[in-house]
Amino acid sequence: MTVRLISDWKRSHRLWSMRLLALFGAIAALEEIQPQLAAALPPHWYAWAMLIIGVARLVKQEARDV
Repeated sequence: MTVRLISDWKRSHRLWSMRLLALFGAIAALEEIQPQLAAALPPHWYAWAMLIIGVARLVKQEARDV
């Protein structure tokens, strides 16, 4: 089994699904640092975040110049 990258992988940071992944990753990292953030988030927010990212990956996206 070989891993194949998307054709324009160097511009993947412009895809909104990748931006969502970065946002949720940052929230998860901040949650460890700021206990107040952990108290404000719902207990199973990780599951919802992964669902949103999964749906975002299914949608055809164009890497737009920002």
